[in-house]
Formats: sequence, C-alpha cells, structure tokens
Amino acid sequence: MFRNSFVGSELVEWVVKHTWKGIKTDDEALIYGQSLVDGGAIHHVADKHSFENSGMYYRFRCDDGTTRNRDATRNIAKKAMQMYRRIHGVEGTNLGMCPLM
Repeated sequence: MFRNSFVGSELVEWVVKHTWKGIKTDDEALIYGQSLVDGGAIHHVADKHSFENSGMYYRFRCDDGTTRNRDATRNIAKKAMQMYRRIHGVEGTNLGMCPLM
C-alpha cells in the first residue's frame, strides 16, 4: 500500500457516480484521469504507467512532495480540465473547475 494514494478504478467509479464535470461513462472518466496525468496533477506512484481503470496506484503530486506548491498543482489540474473540454468539444461550457479548485 502507498501513502496518500488511490487506485485508478476508484477515481473512475467516483467520477461516474457523482457525474463529476458532466462525466457519465467509464470511458469519459478514463480520459479525464489521463488528462490529470498528462497535466501533471496526478501520477502513477512509480511513474511507470499512464492512467488505467484498474488497481494501479496513483497520487496527487501535491500529496507526495513532487509538486511543492499546491497553487501550481491547481493550475496544472485546471489545464487538464481545459484539455478534457477541448477533447470532448465542450470548451467554454460551465462544467466547473478541477477537483483541486
């Protein structure tokens, strides 16, 4: 077990269950999770995998010290949400902010 971590399937389940940011399917949640990895907000605990809807462990960078500044992490997560919006053609809609905001 890794401190301050979660498994990818937990994030996917939570995002879909709460319809977070309008996400309704596992596939959409998987893309959102990968956008958080791509944006640097979260990472695989050993930095060896992309985001997966599986038992792989991930952490928010601000929780393990790889990002010292929480505001920087918020900005990264905001950019990840913007990427998600562009990918899904919902740019400019009011889907809310990233989970760290």
